[in-house]
Amino acid sequence: MKLVSKKIEEIKVYENNPIVHTEEQITKLASLIKEYGFKQPIVIDKNNVIVAGHGRLEACKKLKFEEILCVIADDLTEEQVKAYRVADNKIKELSYWDDDLLKLELSKLENTELETLGFDTLDLNILGFGEEKEEQEKEYTEYEEENERKSTKLDINNFNDFEHKC
Repeated sequence: MKLVSKKIEEIKVYENNPIVHTEEQITKLASLIKEYGFKQPIVIDKNNVIVAGHGRLEACKKLKFEEILCVIADDLTEEQVKAYRVADNKIKELSYWDDDLLKLELSKLENTELETLGFDTLDLNILGFGEEKEEQEKEYTEYEEENERKSTKLDINNFNDFEHKC
């Protein structure tokens, strides 16, 4: 494994990358990199194809970077590279936020716009960092109840239609 600086144009996107990076995510990543610097190198294989870091590459392009740090995973077989690509994205889905500790950490960030960290207004309101927390929770509950009523009504109608056909 080697850490090297690569020109952006030398890095190749993996054409079968199953993760879709939204424009919103790329913009937030770019803001994060602009604010704190590029702290997480992109992982590439021996052919300069991305193993992990497609979103970071797009953010760096948005910021007009000419070069970025890369880890060359030349110690992995082709199958290991493919497996690592999937695992890098999938395994993080197994984690979750401890809301109490998250609130504690966020409350200590006095000079940081919390939205720049990836949270949207609803997230922040639910965590107690917005003025409209109770109103947002009420709207969300009403939305869930309405969808539940529609779903129940639809299920009964579908059952009645099925029963008439039999």
